[in-house]
Amino acid sequence: MKTRADLHREIARAYDLIEGTDLSISKVTKLNGCINSMPKTLFNLSPELYEFALAIVENKPVFKGDTLYSPNGTMYSVDSQYIFDWALMSWNPPKPRTVMLEVSLDVAVDISSWAKDVGKKHSELGHAAIKALKELKS
Repeated sequence: MKTRADLHREIARAYDLIEGTDLSISKVTKLNGCINSMPKTLFNLSPELYEFALAIVENKPVFKGDTLYSPNGTMYSVDSQYIFDWALMSWNPPKPRTVMLEVSLDVAVDISSWAKDVGKKHSELGHAAIKALKELKS
């Protein structure tokens, strides 16, 4: 931000951002790179000293440089407010899922090609299915 007008636009955006949350304007504002700990923010310093959260995820402000995770576990370093579907993002990576397959040997032969197809789209699931089939055959 270079001008006071830019600063006021960002302040308005920040107020829109916190509407409906229990966060205050000071929690979504960084002053000189640090979260603003003042109970009342006056915004009377140079506009370049302020940085505002880009979004709120899981009731926490997201700033440039923060790391978030998508539902499939992809890690993102935040650099713009226009990249993410914020509602899908999380501060924590998703927990790995376990899939249990119970298959008889005669069915195992028929589904081996299915497991390879699944492996192309969802490598962890496909590898687990192929491993289970190999164990079944031995």
